[in-house]
Amino acid sequence: MGNRHDMISSLNNIGALFRKKKDFAKALEYHRQSQEILNTFNELKGKIENHSNFGLVYLDMGKCKDAILEFDSALKFSKELGDKKWRPNN
Repeated sequence: MGNRHDMISSLNNIGALFRKKKDFAKALEYHRQSQEILNTFNELKGKIENHSNFGLVYLDMGKCKDAILEFDSALKFSKELGDKKWRPNN
């Protein structure tokens, strides 16, 4: 189980580095690899982070509609999980 989490974390970190370098295609590629693993195991916390990462990449690309869709997905999974730290302030 730890190995899977390490792999997901590494893929997301590499994606974040490519986002910082403004290589958005590569950033999305690494986040998609992470998403494939997450979908296999249906890990909600990881899906929240993953959709947020996609949202950040799309936001940096100026694709606000895509970013909103990803952030909404993260919020949906957050509500499903019941994780208050990902919810907007009430």
